[in-house]
Amino acid sequence: MRLHEQLREAFTVELIMTPREQLYCVAEDERPSPEFTYDLVPVYEKTTGHIVGLWLKQDGQYNYQPLSERWLVSYRTPIRSCIELLSQPPHSLLVVNENRIAGVVSRADLGKIASRAYLYTLFAEAEWLMARLIRSVLSEDQAVGMITENRRKKLLVLHQKKKASDEDIGFVSLMNFSDLLDIIAKCEELRGVLEYLPQDQMKDELECLLHMRNDVAHPVREPRVVQIVEAVCKVERLIERLETTKQR
Repeated sequence: MRLHEQLREAFTVELIMTPREQLYCVAEDERPSPEFTYDLVPVYEKTTGHIVGLWLKQDGQYNYQPLSERWLVSYRTPIRSCIELLSQPPHSLLVVNENRIAGVVSRADLGKIASRAYLYTLFAEAEWLMARLIRSVLSEDQAVGMITENRRKKLLVLHQKKKASDEDIGFVSLMNFSDLLDIIAKCEELRGVLEYLPQDQMKDELECLLHMRNDVAHPVREPRVVQIVEAVCKVERLIERLETTKQR
């Protein structure tokens, strides 16, 4: 099992949901005000406190929905699966733990630290695999010669500092995610190994990965769920291709 597949099972909805105790709920005989911004408001039975339905906001108005499996997701559901679920209406789901409603998960929760940590592991694995592939095809000098002149100058300075500190580190080890993508896009042999499209088309294909990787790394940035779904699919596809090269 690949690393990102193992981590997929570790990062679950339970880590990002809003717990039941923190939810705004209404009783069966109540109706939430249209002024509220919640996409989903649970409805509880007064005598038992059990959740029996929900108010779902649609076109600025709340519509009542009886409780059904359509609105439920297990607390053990991987965040990866939840990303796809929340990309479609209703964009919010009730989280179930041992036959009770434990909380609510919504698109906004995908920006929480646990979700970002999972996404970042995908990019980290892809970065490591890209560096390994580049080393197997190109020499260190060839690799550094393919990045932009500005980045090359910075890497040369950093490399000299490492050598002065008795750290024997190659150029590829000092490169960032953008550098590695740039090299693969420019090198026809690497693109061929990965069975990628021509250079310009490949750049368009992977450009969103760089932006999403940066957004994920900075919690103050709020990527849209559509961007997250697109980036996850693309980085998983890249990892699959990189892993396949190891078997050739």
